[in-house]
Amino acid sequence: MSEDDNQRSLLSERLRPQCFCDLTLPPTTSVRLQHMVDKMRPMNMIFHGPPGTGKTSAAQIFLRAWERFDRMEINGSLQTGVDFMREQVEGFARTPFGTADIRLCFIDEADHLSASAQASLRVLIEKSEHGCRFIFAVNELGKLSAPLKSRLQAVNFRIPAANRLAVQSQLKERLSERLIELGIKFDPVRLDDIVSLYFPDFRRIANALEFEFGA
Repeated sequence: MSEDDNQRSLLSERLRPQCFCDLTLPPTTSVRLQHMVDKMRPMNMIFHGPPGTGKTSAAQIFLRAWERFDRMEINGSLQTGVDFMREQVEGFARTPFGTADIRLCFIDEADHLSASAQASLRVLIEKSEHGCRFIFAVNELGKLSAPLKSRLQAVNFRIPAANRLAVQSQLKERLSERLIELGIKFDPVRLDDIVSLYFPDFRRIANALEFEFGA
């Protein structure tokens, strides 16, 4: 992305976490995810939790690691039917190896998938002998079928109540540093207020900061 494109992008994109340590995940979880990236051996996973807590950002870190290899990204709210899964995703997952022995498919907003699409994916994950791995991101875990969930390692992005204040403090510090890097003038008191008001929804925080400070 050019500097001009970066300036035109939404602040939520410019502030998007670039590494697992920037996310509001327990350190042990961040380490395990980073290990999968380093070894290029992801599990089939489902990232779940409230909106704006970093599920898509975490998946994007995996996708960036696969830039030179085979990958597919799907918005489950747009491609909900079984025909798309059979024609496109199955073809991708079962194609003989190209540049990598592991290919990666990310399905965002997977809680919008139809029951038939979920059933198709369940079978595909189980029989993916060609080395395709799947990452799902959902806001509502209960909308996925039990057989599909049983094939995916769940990673919870919900922040425990006992950790909220510490995570808020870390987020305020990281946002302050990042705004300074971007050359955006801001009022630290208002930054604290906005983070406290909208936490843990990162997108709402970023949008409020952009509205407040004209980023």
